[in-house]
Amino acid sequence: MAQLTVHIPNNKIDFFIDLATNLGFRIENNLQKNVLTQMQIELVEKARKNIKDNPESFLDWEEARKTLKVG
Repeated sequence: MAQLTVHIPNNKIDFFIDLATNLGFRIENNLQKNVLTQMQIELVEKARKNIKDNPESFLDWEEARKTLKVG
Protein backbone atom coordinates (compact mmCIF):
# COMPACT_ATOMS: atom_id res chain seq x y z
CA MET A 1 0.00 0.00 0.00
CA ALA A 2 1.31 3.47 -0.87
CA GLN A 3 1.22 6.48 1.41
CA LEU A 4 0.67 10.06 0.31
CA THR A 5 1.18 13.31 2.17
CA VAL A 6 -1.41 15.98 1.42
CA HIS A 7 -1.28 19.55 2.69
CA ILE A 8 -4.81 20.71 3.45
CA PRO A 9 -5.94 24.16 4.66
CA ASN A 10 -7.22 24.05 8.25
CA ASN A 11 -10.72 25.07 7.22
CA LYS A 12 -10.99 22.12 4.78
CA ILE A 13 -9.68 19.27 6.98
CA ASP A 14 -13.08 17.96 8.11
CA PHE A 15 -14.39 18.07 4.54
CA PHE A 16 -11.34 16.25 3.20
CA ILE A 17 -11.52 13.51 5.85
CA ASP A 18 -15.22 12.95 5.09
CA LEU A 19 -14.52 12.85 1.35
CA ALA A 20 -11.59 10.44 1.61
CA THR A 21 -13.51 8.16 3.99
CA ASN A 22 -16.53 8.11 1.66
CA LEU A 23 -14.22 7.17 -1.23
CA GLY A 24 -12.97 4.21 0.79
CA PHE A 25 -9.51 5.50 1.69
CA ARG A 26 -8.05 4.75 5.10
CA ILE A 27 -7.23 7.90 7.04
CA GLU A 28 -4.62 7.89 9.78
CA ASN A 29 -5.61 11.00 11.62
CA ASN A 30 -2.64 12.25 13.65
CA LEU A 31 -3.99 15.76 13.77
CA GLN A 32 -4.17 17.73 16.96
CA LYS A 33 -6.91 20.31 16.90
CA ASN A 34 -6.38 23.56 18.74
CA VAL A 35 -7.83 23.38 22.20
CA LEU A 36 -8.13 27.16 22.29
CA THR A 37 -10.12 29.39 19.98
CA GLN A 38 -8.36 32.10 18.00
CA MET A 39 -9.68 34.72 20.48
CA GLN A 40 -8.29 32.73 23.42
CA ILE A 41 -4.92 32.38 21.69
CA GLU A 42 -4.82 36.15 21.18
CA LEU A 43 -5.64 36.72 24.86
CA VAL A 44 -2.85 34.34 25.91
CA GLU A 45 -0.37 36.12 23.63
CA LYS A 46 -1.48 39.49 25.03
CA ALA A 47 -1.01 38.21 28.60
CA ARG A 48 2.44 36.83 27.75
CA LYS A 49 3.46 40.18 26.28
CA ASN A 50 2.10 41.99 29.35
CA ILE A 51 4.05 39.68 31.67
CA LYS A 52 7.22 40.21 29.65
CA ASP A 53 6.80 43.99 29.48
CA ASN A 54 5.61 44.50 33.10
CA PRO A 55 6.84 41.60 35.25
CA GLU A 56 6.61 43.72 38.42
CA SER A 57 2.84 44.02 38.03
CA PHE A 58 2.35 40.30 38.68
CA LEU A 59 2.52 38.38 41.94
CA ASP A 60 4.88 35.51 42.57
CA TRP A 61 2.97 32.19 42.58
CA GLU A 62 3.56 31.59 46.28
CA GLU A 63 2.17 35.05 47.12
CA ALA A 64 -0.81 34.60 44.78
CA ARG A 65 -1.56 31.17 46.25
CA LYS A 66 -1.86 32.68 49.72
CA THR A 67 -4.62 35.01 48.49
CA LEU A 68 -6.78 32.18 47.11
CA LYS A 69 -9.81 31.24 49.14
CA VAL A 70 -10.60 27.57 48.83
CA GLY A 71 -14.04 26.62 50.16
